[in-house]
Amino acid sequence: MIPLRDENPSKTIPIVNICLIFANLSVFIYQNFFVLGGAEPLFLRLGFIPYELTHAVDLAPKNLAPVPLTIIISMFMHGGWLHLLGNMLYLWIFGDNIEDKLGHLKYLVFISCAE
Repeated sequence: MIPLRDENPSKTIPIVNICLIFANLSVFIYQNFFVLGGAEPLFLRLGFIPYELTHAVDLAPKNLAPVPLTIIISMFMHGGWLHLLGNMLYLWIFGDNIEDKLGHLKYLVFISCAE
């Protein structure tokens, strides 16, 4: 079952949710159309690898960002169109209600910790 809408209208404009969706779409377009060699080298150099964080190592190939930062960066990386569209659909449908309830700043913190 794929939801297309919810029954709880937002009382405020979900600006953080809209910005997150725009950022995810932008990163996906960049990683798939503007990176030489495709997205796979980017996944290896910017994706979150739990072993690197728990063992304080940077496995080959070397990361383009500090290992702890890859936790945040990996939130914006998707494996394909279906993965991206599914995540953005659920973010659009349910994220606005959560942002409305928590407020903009708390929602941003929540979404950062939830990923």
